[in-house]
Amino acid sequence: MQIEIKIIESQIRIEIETIEEYFKLIEDSISSVYKSHSQSLNKKLEILEEEDAQRYYETHIDEVFKLREIMPSYHRYSIFLLIYNFFEHNLNMLCVICEKQIKNDISLKDLSGKGIHKSKLYLTKIMKYTEAFRDIKWNTFLFYNELRNIIVHN
Repeated sequence: MQIEIKIIESQIRIEIETIEEYFKLIEDSISSVYKSHSQSLNKKLEILEEEDAQRYYETHIDEVFKLREIMPSYHRYSIFLLIYNFFEHNLNMLCVICEKQIKNDISLKDLSGKGIHKSKLYLTKIMKYTEAFRDIKWNTFLFYNELRNIIVHN
């Protein structure tokens, strides 16, 4: 079990680093496109007469807003969901590793519930591991679970 957990730990670290790189790459890309678009818009506005500039601005301001507000929000929601799913998946993997080790008749699939609640149920009832779930960090994950559900179901 220790070897399997060490391998999974290593994979988790690599995955987290990759997610961080991806997040930064996309954030930088959106920011760069926003700056470029804003500069182009401002240059165009400088050479137009006031009335034409106003019309031009009104037809292009939505694109600026999209690049500055909407796209970064979509990206951050996506990253949040990716990280949450990654956490949930690895919590389930921990349960599967435990299943193999103890060879109990009850598996994760046999329990009621969903997501992290089901994993917690398995780890606390079957594995008798309660320590991590008394920590304030678990309450943070419960908050993230609620936030995830709001994002996904709205």
